[in-house]
Amino acid sequence: MIYVVGGGPGDPGLLTLKGRRVLDEADVVFASPVVAELLGVEAEPSTRRNHGEVARRAAELSGDGNTVAIVSSGDPGTYGKVDLVLRELAEAGLDADVNVVPGVSAHQAASAALGTPLPGDLCTVSLSGSRDRMTVERRLRHGCRGGFGLALYNPRGHWEEALELLRTELGDHGAAVVRAATRRDASTRLTTLRDPALDDGFDTTTIVVVLPPDAETADGRVFAPRGGEV
Repeated sequence: MIYVVGGGPGDPGLLTLKGRRVLDEADVVFASPVVAELLGVEAEPSTRRNHGEVARRAAELSGDGNTVAIVSSGDPGTYGKVDLVLRELAEAGLDADVNVVPGVSAHQAASAALGTPLPGDLCTVSLSGSRDRMTVERRLRHGCRGGFGLALYNPRGHWEEALELLRTELGDHGAAVVRAATRRDASTRLTTLRDPALDDGFDTTTIVVVLPPDAETADGRVFAPRGGEV
């Protein structure tokens, strides 16, 4: 059996009970060094660059009767490793039983750190530089025009183009920068899209939240109605 486990946003207390049980009982665990340290597990290294090798090795170990866990930060199905593992196994023609264990995603942790700015309909977009710029811009534009709150992953990628589009569509709109949500070095900053220092300190743990049009702020906390009847 191969488990692809959502490791959560960083706080080991947010790893699900099933996720912890799987990691404790697995014969072999694959995880990035950062995630392994955060969760307190011994693991063989796993990154997006060696996912093919990890998936093939996991299938081999599983075929020998081992229980294997591949840990993905956040939720494995939200810009995580599930698709990478399943695609590699399919392309290699490897037969393996894969079980996905969900986790708390980075944008959920970022929203909780701010209050509740994304309680209902929302749009998540990765600005990763490995993605097609036109695709990123099209999805951002639809998100803006649909009135969604936006959670932007990997903001260091197509940031300049994305910011220009956001300012054109939304003007000086409310935004927040959340870094390393739930971790000891976490930080949050409420700002606007016109802030010249908006992108200060972006790293791989950063989520940029573009607030929905009906968001409100009180005592440093952000909240928005979820929509529908209460």
